[in-house]
Amino acid sequence: MFHILQDSNEFSKRDCLVRDVSVHCLVSNRENIALAWFDSMITESNISNLPFTHLRTLYDYILFYTQKSLYLEYLMSKQKRDDHAIIILHNLEILDETDNCEQVHAILLMISENYKNENRIIKENYKKVVGIFIV
Repeated sequence: MFHILQDSNEFSKRDCLVRDVSVHCLVSNRENIALAWFDSMITESNISNLPFTHLRTLYDYILFYTQKSLYLEYLMSKQKRDDHAIIILHNLEILDETDNCEQVHAILLMISENYKNENRIIKENYKKVVGIFIV
């Protein structure tokens, strides 16, 4: 099932794009890996076009954050656990915090054309960045 919240009546399978869930409301992950996606600029009107929906076919436990505070709360909670995270970021402003989290094993960056010349610098300074995609 695609439910991330403890109250399974709150979302149905067709409403699987769960966003901004507090750490205290998350159901525990049965796997050792979680996928978290942070994009503060996404809106409900353009969310259906994201490759996020395709990721659901590969992996069920995906957390989608638009609020920086909830995303950082999630990252800090990872410090106390033994599982690992793969992060997709659309915001370079939180790259330091994400890269410094011990449980984060891979970071995929989605950056705009404005930052495409910084690819080499980012890859040299952030060893967990495994891919940079220009969007």
